[in-house]
Amino acid sequence: MRGTAQFSARVAHADDLSLDWGAQPELGAFARALAALPPNGRLENATFALHALQLPGRAFLIVEPDPTKPQAWLTSLRAAYGRVAREEAQDEPGVQGLAFGWAAAIAEAWMGVTEADRLVFVNHALISTSLWGGWDGGGLQDALAVLKARFPDRALVFRSLNRWSEAGLIDRMREAGARLLPSRVVWTVDDVAGEWLKKRDARRDLRLIEHGGYRIERPTHLTDAEWAKVRALYRGLYMERHSTYNPDYSDAFLRAAMASGFLRFQTLVQASDEIVAFVACARAGGILTSPLLGYDLAQPQDRGLYRMAMLLPGLEARAAGLRVNHSAGAGAFKRFRGARPQLEYLALFDDHLPTWRRLGYAGLSRALDAVTPALMRIATA
Repeated sequence: MRGTAQFSARVAHADDLSLDWGAQPELGAFARALAALPPNGRLENATFALHALQLPGRAFLIVEPDPTKPQAWLTSLRAAYGRVAREEAQDEPGVQGLAFGWAAAIAEAWMGVTEADRLVFVNHALISTSLWGGWDGGGLQDALAVLKARFPDRALVFRSLNRWSEAGLIDRMREAGARLLPSRVVWTVDDVAGEWLKKRDARRDLRLIEHGGYRIERPTHLTDAEWAKVRALYRGLYMERHSTYNPDYSDAFLRAAMASGFLRFQTLVQASDEIVAFVACARAGGILTSPLLGYDLAQPQDRGLYRMAMLLPGLEARAAGLRVNHSAGAGAFKRFRGARPQLEYLALFDDHLPTWRRLGYAGLSRALDAVTPALMRIATA
């Protein structure tokens, strides 16, 4: 194999000041801030090391989870396809829910035996949707070569790929030998002004803000008390109402995300100056996504805090002329506001691993292909 110095790609420490982050300098600032934190000080329920992949004119953050420690679904295939899937199966009635639950339990056990969580994630900033910034896969072969040399015992995982925004990249990765693992159904909007904000439901959401005595703020600094409230709103929704396998962001992580500009926060503030909802958005390559959201679950549902919070990314996207990836979940809510479903994939490379390890990923791939039609029906119902 050629020496890595001859490749157009290299792996570096995430805080390497010589890295060229291209059109995303805020991602570089965020990476350096996270690298300064201890491995267990970024997420409360995940432990990992950070690196960076340098390509010509751009860099991607690399997450290397510790397979001996419990992990959130963002850093673990076992959690995503096993534990979280088992929790979601409990919400499905009858035989179908029971079958999905058993399948998820078997998948989790199979992934444990074959060490499926011995992997690295490429272009992973620890948020639910990784944006690719328009990368078409240029330099992919060199990137794969240096990644396999640097992480010879790890599968390589590229997240958040869908044909709405990464059709060419998906094809290029498939040609390079990737396994495509279906992961989620995400909801996308091309024309926010015409396809989301003009819908009757979205207009009603906007009137709730205008007539409810709320104001929208876009803070670049929060007090300690406000940070505590934001984190409590997030945890109440994601950790307490939904799943403890959702990422449990530390205070330091959230502060670094805002200070670097990687995440742009909007808050919904009532007349008493109290934050009652918030959303945090990331953008790259003309696409905006909102991976963090929270609202006061103690307030009556008819006040529409969730509806108002979900409107905020659309307002930001309209102002900046961006398309929107609304991520997964709340399918009916998003469809009624003009969003369209897209199947999202992980691209996984394992041809450098022993056969017994590859059998684990092959089995997972076949199982996911078999259940994907049913999952699509459930997600879009």
